[in-house]
Amino acid sequence: SSDLGLSATVLDIQPAPTDTTVQFVVKTLLSREEGSRSEPVAAIRVYALQENGSWVFANALPRITAEWPRADVAQLSYVITPEGKFDRFDAEDFAAFADSVATRFDVPRLSCTLYYFANDAEELHRAMGVDWVASPPTVGYALWQDHLLLSGSAGFADANRHEVVHMLLAPLGLDGRTHPIVAEGVATWLGGAQGISFDALMRDYANYLRGNPSVTVDTALAGPRNDRGWYPTGAILALLAYEQGGFPRSEEHTSELQSRETISYAV
Repeated sequence: SSDLGLSATVLDIQPAPTDTTVQFVVKTLLSREEGSRSEPVAAIRVYALQENGSWVFANALPRITAEWPRADVAQLSYVITPEGKFDRFDAEDFAAFADSVATRFDVPRLSCTLYYFANDAEELHRAMGVDWVASPPTVGYALWQDHLLLSGSAGFADANRHEVVHMLLAPLGLDGRTHPIVAEGVATWLGGAQGISFDALMRDYANYLRGNPSVTVDTALAGPRNDRGWYPTGAILALLAYEQGGFPRSEEHTSELQSRETISYAV
């Protein structure tokens, strides 16, 4: 955490109940040091256990969710909150969507991926071992190198399209030259945001802009910290780039985008 400018304070160490191994739950407070001030950022839980004669830390996620129901759909292995509703049809449609994105961008399809979903961001973070965060908790994560998708909303629990676009296209940005607005814009254009489709998001944003005429592309691109349209602006830029040439497509993959190309968003 020192690489991120954070300090760690161990709050508690307690034995973890287990029948087979000796483990401990370690609770830690992460803080950001600014001069003489210390600002709490997050409270987290990890496990400590012995491995090859040494003590190591282990993630909470597979332990907290060990008894959660499972379901396999195509290359996705779902780990489902006991309070959640799993829809196999939605999951199959989601897997087909992921394949279509991979085909369009000529990137590898999803390999075997663990997909954890919870009913809300708080439950998701508890499962991840995050007991508290200072900023509003994120409702989705794509950890592409670990082959993990995490979703924290009942509204799109088993079909987080935004995050799977991030996962599929992450290798394209490895050289560090891809601006964040491109990554978020393409993910929002293809996958929507927080369960809201691209088309619905554009209609909502058009209404917002009518009531806030001072908002410009420059103010929107100032960044998500003071968000006045970072995601929809990025999606619009992605759409405009696509309309100027886009990516090669076969007839098989045109149907979903054809309706979008004919829609006019009055702003």
